[in-house]
Amino acid sequence: MKISIVIATYNEESMIEGKLRNTLELDYPKDKLEIIVIDSGSTDKTVDIVKSFEGVKLIQEKERKGKAQALINAFNQLDQDTDIVVISDADSRLDKAILNKALKYLEREDVGAICGRQVLLNPSATRDAKAEKSYRGFYTKIRMLESKIDSNPIMHGEFMAMKRDIVEPPSPDSVADDTEMALKIRRKGYKTLYTPDCVFYEAAPTSLKGRTEQKKRRGQGLIQVFWRNKNMFLNTRYGKFGLIVFPFEFSLYILSPIILFGGLIFLGAIMVIYKSMILALLFVALALSAKFSSIVYSFITNEYALLKGEIGLLLHGPSRSWKQIKETREVVKEYEKKK
Repeated sequence: MKISIVIATYNEESMIEGKLRNTLELDYPKDKLEIIVIDSGSTDKTVDIVKSFEGVKLIQEKERKGKAQALINAFNQLDQDTDIVVISDADSRLDKAILNKALKYLEREDVGAICGRQVLLNPSATRDAKAEKSYRGFYTKIRMLESKIDSNPIMHGEFMAMKRDIVEPPSPDSVADDTEMALKIRRKGYKTLYTPDCVFYEAAPTSLKGRTEQKKRRGQGLIQVFWRNKNMFLNTRYGKFGLIVFPFEFSLYILSPIILFGGLIFLGAIMVIYKSMILALLFVALALSAKFSSIVYSFITNEYALLKGEIGLLLHGPSRSWKQIKETREVVKEYEKKK
């Protein structure tokens, strides 16, 4: 099957060479592989680096309009005989066998798209990296369960593979373009699966600031796309996905941050009246949660980032321009130096 890999870039001179080398080393016939870099008006050396690689197709946009618009333009310029479209971020690295493993799932007639499993390059570097590891471990179980029930709605832009004749490009203002495309595919009656044996590598943010920034924008995108597709909520037309999976994710990303922090405000008010009793209960809770401190910390910081995303979306609208988390790119660079 012919596969087209689309890599969207903006000022990725520190990442793009390693990304292209990694992509060219994938275990897949080169005559069946198209690599497309679509650059959104980079002002650094990204374009020059891409041009130095033979066999890589470069599409240049004059101005930056966001990843979703870049994907729309790239999809319009795929080879005519492309069967599978893959999107992959510049700062992620793919396992050599990932394409062949992905095809095993996409050969199924009922499957329209799959996404891979993230393996962190720095899972124990800092408290926040450990928190990200806990978060990923917990949500991996959820994604696997959702795929068993029906479909996983949340895809990863680090590696997502879709059938070309089924996929539709995202909306130009989409922030979570990967998840929007997955929901469009599910609306057509095809499954979207989380595939843990399709591995990609990525760095976790090493600071609370970096982690919050990353999750705030990601959360904002998911809130946007789930709200736009709210008519799937408890919709029997989509089977178990509409009755179980979508309502769970909708509640998780839209309702839970409001409930959590609303509850904390309520507890603060109660504390004024029952101060000593509440302090005692908090002490016991902290003692009991010490063993699970990383999980607790991960959950609270994630909900905080989601709440910031909700507020930002309401006040300013969607932020389509991706802000690089420089600390994660430093980790990837160090990883590649050691290889």
